[in-house]
Amino acid sequence: VTATDEVEISIVYSCLSAGVIGVELALEQAVLSAAHAPEVLHLHWRKHCGDSVYRYLDVFLKENNNRTQVVSKGRTLPGFVHCPKQAAEPGAVDGTKPIIKTECSADPALEVGPK
Repeated sequence: VTATDEVEISIVYSCLSAGVIGVELALEQAVLSAAHAPEVLHLHWRKHCGDSVYRYLDVFLKENNNRTQVVSKGRTLPGFVHCPKQAAEPGAVDGTKPIIKTECSADPALEVGPK
């Protein structure tokens, strides 16, 4: 690789929690011997981990002439939040319907499946 060659670099992040963290990448040029000082390029940036909230995003589900808002100002509206765990408790012996218990996340999330 020479100084005029372009090199593409990919960086994969593994975020352990939500938040913002400073990232530094140092690229050091290879040298022929210890008698030469390598050039070092330092790149700095801040990485946002977690869900991004888009303050100006509004999302509607539309079917025929009906339109339902599911996201307002980047926040998923109640009734459309992600509920990963659902458990049904059996109904009483008298044949009533089972009780559905749902644990919903307060994090902004909206999943739209394939058409």
